[in-house]
Amino acid sequence: MAERYTILQVITPHSFRGAERITAHYVRGLMDRGHRVVVASPGRVPAFLEYLEGLGIEHRALGIAGKINPLAAGRIAKLAREIGADLIHTALSTASLHGLRAARKVGVPGIGHVHAMSGTRWYQQATTVLCCSRGVADHLEREGLKVKDVRVVWNGVRVEEFENLRSAEEMRKELGVTEGARVIGAVAGLSERKGLKYLVEAVGLLGEKWPELQCLVAGGGELRQSLEAQAKALGVAGRVHFLGFRADRLDVMKAMEVHVLPATGIEGFALVILEAAMLGVPSVATALPGIEGESLVRDETGLLVPPRDAKALADAIDRLLGDEGLRRKLGEAARERTVGRFTIERMAEEIEAVYRDVVGR
Repeated sequence: MAERYTILQVITPHSFRGAERITAHYVRGLMDRGHRVVVASPGRVPAFLEYLEGLGIEHRALGIAGKINPLAAGRIAKLAREIGADLIHTALSTASLHGLRAARKVGVPGIGHVHAMSGTRWYQQATTVLCCSRGVADHLEREGLKVKDVRVVWNGVRVEEFENLRSAEEMRKELGVTEGARVIGAVAGLSERKGLKYLVEAVGLLGEKWPELQCLVAGGGELRQSLEAQAKALGVAGRVHFLGFRADRLDVMKAMEVHVLPATGIEGFALVILEAAMLGVPSVATALPGIEGESLVRDETGLLVPPRDAKALADAIDRLLGDEGLRRKLGEAARERTVGRFTIERMAEEIEAVYRDVVGR
């Protein structure tokens, strides 16, 4: 039987998005493998705390918010000693700044987990750095990360989340989508780096050929008003539906024929592409590190376009809408690849192997 560890997982979220969700998932996966994991966070994101509770994950609220916080490392170290942590695993930059210092105080390995194209300064005290993609690892190397032990552990999906979802027809009816409409969409935070203004522009470009096209956008963020204004100015306000944050994002995605991620940069891995793949929905995404060749294989599991190019985005969407056979082929290949390589069980197993290595050293 493999060694069982006590792990202090530290994360400092400002919202509940991809990094928070994937952290909760691998923590649950590690627990299922027999380890004790305690999650420490500032306790300020109710949706995240509710998600942890729903997965049966132990949580402690600590005063560790903010990078200028001289007490944070000591508070994390105190909790690590209290639970008898064998190691400290951090996610996000502030958690890594304080949590990796705490690991040195306690004398246990500190593992910094990088979920995006982050700066290196937050991870320099790590024993080991985990990257969610080769794109992130290459970025950190270019930026001068001094930690020698850098490993790539791809994100994974919880297969059970895709069971008992509502049908596409039911979701379209609930969302007010006109019967017979062609449906595309995005599940993303409404931030600049997600490039959703290019999706809105693409809907405008597709209007003449696809007058029945509807676009669902599930996610909250600071750009909602400007995106709505853009849609109105382009005459597509009735076609682009901004749904806000949706806990049932997978049901919403199931209503789509094509999923779109027009990101402009800083994509760590794009877990949402794998979620679409599990539903058999092919993605059109931008060719960026962390996406191309990792979460999506060009012309095998989806289509790739240059970033910030609404015309190329529209052309790729048009190609999929007009070719049911291609949609089915890409969707089936994407699902098969995801089930084979990108499950949370595989992710937890690889993280466990890292733990075994660093604790052994």
